[in-house]
Amino acid sequence: QAVSFLDDPGASRLEREVQTGRSQLEELILGLREEHATLERSIVLYKDFQERYKSQIHSTVEPKAELYQRKAQLNKYK
Repeated sequence: QAVSFLDDPGASRLEREVQTGRSQLEELILGLREEHATLERSIVLYKDFQERYKSQIHSTVEPKAELYQRKAQLNKYK
């Protein structure tokens, strides 16, 4: 089988196969880079959400009376 690559048609065929394989690998690499960037953005968004969620959980809840007072104040401006 290796002898068939020694002549010109065999060598050019091998070169085409190698080039095709390289092109496919480059496409895969580009796709992997895009997926990696997407995952990194998702992780950042998740951490941001998690921090905001934790801060809301740990914040003090206003009593209902205060909420009614605020609502009344807002209604004055309407």
